[in-house]
Amino acid sequence: MPGLSIIYESAHGRQEEQQVDPARIDLRMRAVTNVDLEVVRGNAELEVIELSKNQLDSIELSPLEECTKLERIRLRSNRLHTLNLWPLMQLPNLEEIDLVDNQLKEVNVTPLVGKCRILLDDTTKVTIDSVLRYLVGGKETTQFQLCKSSGDELATSPRIFWNDYSYLAKPMDWSQINFNTLSLIETIEPRCWFRAQKGFLEGMGIPELAGFDGDPSLLINDSEDALDFESARNSVFDRTMVLLEEQLQEEGPTLFLDVQQMARSRASKLIPLVAELRDREMKNVILPVGGNSVHLLPLWQTHYGMELLRVLRYGLTTDTEGLALLTKNLESLRFNLGTKEIDVGDNQAPKRMSDGLLDYIYSMASMNYTDSRIQR
Repeated sequence: MPGLSIIYESAHGRQEEQQVDPARIDLRMRAVTNVDLEVVRGNAELEVIELSKNQLDSIELSPLEECTKLERIRLRSNRLHTLNLWPLMQLPNLEEIDLVDNQLKEVNVTPLVGKCRILLDDTTKVTIDSVLRYLVGGKETTQFQLCKSSGDELATSPRIFWNDYSYLAKPMDWSQINFNTLSLIETIEPRCWFRAQKGFLEGMGIPELAGFDGDPSLLINDSEDALDFESARNSVFDRTMVLLEEQLQEEGPTLFLDVQQMARSRASKLIPLVAELRDREMKNVILPVGGNSVHLLPLWQTHYGMELLRVLRYGLTTDTEGLALLTKNLESLRFNLGTKEIDVGDNQAPKRMSDGLLDYIYSMASMNYTDSRIQR
């Protein structure tokens, strides 16, 4: 197997050249201050890069983006103070990246969420872009391994800090943020689109419109690169308004639209349509009742119903006593609540929204539940 010739600079002030195995680049403890990985671009054999115990203060990882067999990247015990992980997002076999004992105050791990083990100093701030805010749970946080400066591993998971896009736009061009976000959205399953759009719009400072039930990539204009953050925000705002108007005209969901905030902006033009649909959807609510169990999913799918259920701390079902309380509260709002008898286990609610939004509602309802009379 022919070797690769890697050129690097050392702390001795010299440019060095080292022959390495194409499957395993090992430059440990060579006082490396700078290394050019361009020679490995597109290398289909590379599995491990070992650069631990050197003096690197930065490293460009973009030559690795097509190294599809790469499994491990070891950068422990260097002087790294910043690191761009986005070139690693599409690597299908990456299992681990070791960044312990560096000078990294902060690392944006967004491109690697849910994909590989990441070893970090316990003092390193772990950040993730807002588009993933409602997609990252306990399972994903187990991929992080915090370590003390001594190298000892800790049992705790890191606290996650969420990057809003105004923050990201300070050191980075919007064109790069645009590209990164669209690339990430392409990897998100349709069932998770609603969570992604909610995180993205909140991160853009537009939480009042975070009720779009469709492909979140449609919120971003990939041809508008040369923008500052405020211009980009306005562009996203306008595209979201157009998409929401189409959704409302097709009698889609009105959930998570904040009309009080919308009234303070050009989104106010959507408020009459939102109000009309919210009244109409309540008139069509019929709750399935099987035995002593009342199924609340149809009510969770409405704006007023969701608001009431959250206040009352109800989950996905209640009993007849709980139904009476719901009926009383809704009558005070001039809404009549219908019910129908069903066979036990037959609970097919009318579908007015995507599976992703329904899944998000299920999660909300499960976390909302507190009453011992109410079944999950």
